Amino acid sequence: MSTDTCEDELVAEIAELRALLHAKEIKLARLRRERQVTQEYGLNNDEICRYSRQLFLTEIGVQGQKKIKDSSVLIVGAGGLGCPAAFYLACAGIGHIGIVDYDNVEINNLHRQLLYTEANIGTAKVIAAAESINRLNSYIKVTPYKIQLNSKNALDIIKNYDIVIDGTDNVATRYLLNDACVLSEKPLVSGSALRFEGHLSVFNYNNGPCYRCIFPEPPPAETVTNCGDGGVLGAELDYLY
Repeated sequence: MSTDTCEDELVAEIAELRALLHAKEIKLARLRRERQVTQEYGLNNDEICRYSRQLFLTEIGVQGQKKIKDSSVLIVGAGGLGCPAAFYLACAGIGHIGIVDYDNVEINNLHRQLLYTEANIGTAKVIAAAESINRLNSYIKVTPYKIQLNSKNALDIIKNYDIVIDGTDNVATRYLLNDACVLSEKPLVSGSALRFEGHLSVFNYNNGPCYRCIFPEPPPAETVTNCGDGGVLGAELDYLY
């Protein structure tokens, strides 16, 4: 038997075991949830303990945490921007997180895309991200969309969420998301990162300006650089520079 054949069999066996482990984790999480007692204000005992530091904040409190739990966020792009966004939203207790991405995990993602490990290389990003989030917080519903967002599917997906996060790295999708959010009357949180810089903006909030209000026309394709061409520094090293 060749080395390549042995390696292929090992990879297939690992994938099978990983799927079995994920199924067992889901079952265990469900059993734990069923044991919890939900209080009259909509949080169970485990959630009260988990989010206790947020509950202590008078600006949030129990009612605020319940609003967080009842909220939904769609993240488009499960890369260097989408991963930390999903991570912290899950920690905060957002009830439903949707993730759109059509790429698979590559080794060059790992220096900044913190939802993935070496074991996820070759796996669909949305699947690996969903598994990572559910391990972090089993009370979060995660909906993965392994698709490329386009004018035919954008509105149908966005309508199911309260807020949209744009973590993409291409201009066409940015304009598509902006237009879909305007039509759907959804706020759009837009982030970008390249080399040593990052930008964050909120568009279409309470009838505020949208992306096209500031950038009416897309720039020529040859003038736009993405992380794959221009590079990007992992956030954990920014303070050194």
